[in-house]
Amino acid sequence: MSLANTLNRTLKDLALRNNKFAEACGVPNSAMTNALSGRPVRAKTMKKLMSYPDLTSEQVNRLAVAWIEDRRDDLGMNTDDFHIVPSKGETIFRITGDPVLVQALREIGLEAMEDKKVYNMVMAIRDAVVGEK
Repeated sequence: MSLANTLNRTLKDLALRNNKFAEACGVPNSAMTNALSGRPVRAKTMKKLMSYPDLTSEQVNRLAVAWIEDRRDDLGMNTDDFHIVPSKGETIFRITGDPVLVQALREIGLEAMEDKKVYNMVMAIRDAVVGEK
């Protein structure tokens, strides 16, 4: 499921025009056009798109999962590498596949617990993906 398709479906469900949605989220029209055309979307832009006040938690999860799926393709990964399990509480990432990737993510987590800068970076990435309503 691509972000462009999911975003288009969400706009249709909300009965909103692209420019009204972009304006309400504080996103430039060019960024909205990029998202709707399937071009890569930065985490900062994605966080703004998911901040639209009338989105349900399910819609936010769908957008986040679609964005991550697109990013996974950009990184040359597939569903054997990791799975995304959206839930009402917090989206869960189940890491499978390459043991080197799993170990690297584990090490990032351990380092983040010791180093405030790394922790802040990891949490910024998490917030961009999960966000709070």
